[in-house]
Amino acid sequence: MLSFSFLLFFLLIVLIVGAIFYGRLKSIEKERIKKYLKRKEEKNKKLFEVEKRVQESKPQIVEREGVLVRLAPVRSSLIMIIEPNDNLLKKLAKIMLENNYDVILCKGSLEAWRKMQGTKPDLVLADWDKMNDEAIDFLRRIRSNVLFVEIPVIFLTSSSQSLKSVLVGQREGINGIVQKPYQEEVLVNQISYFLNE
Repeated sequence: MLSFSFLLFFLLIVLIVGAIFYGRLKSIEKERIKKYLKRKEEKNKKLFEVEKRVQESKPQIVEREGVLVRLAPVRSSLIMIIEPNDNLLKKLAKIMLENNYDVILCKGSLEAWRKMQGTKPDLVLADWDKMNDEAIDFLRRIRSNVLFVEIPVIFLTSSSQSLKSVLVGQREGINGIVQKPYQEEVLVNQISYFLNE
């Protein structure tokens, strides 16, 4: 009888100690989960702040009166692009915007001249091959106008037209020629050079 009571008492002690130990383990587990969730929340908060800073530092691009402008704290140079082909016009605009330039998009020299009356670009980038004689007339207009005479003009031209382009362009006061197909780096370097950047 004594051993049965002792056994019962022993089992009761084991159950009490087990319950206390189990409760303590649960408590420790809850603390670990709380700490983990807190660390995760802090990490997410930091990631959100970093992402927010990145988004804020990325310039938004908006169109204002036909000019694509980056909403950024520092004003960038304004490039007028004259290109009749929509796809090439978009490609050139994308390159300029990615290199922190604002752009005015024009499909021809008449549109470009009209837009220049309201907004003076820092540089003109035009497709010589597609504009032909129109390009020379446009260049002459720029060079004969006291407001625009100092604006650098760069023509894009194919290799078959390049010698003719260079000779005619130099005579009319062109600043630079970039041969097509052009490399983005060469084009951007040429623009940067003429803008004294």
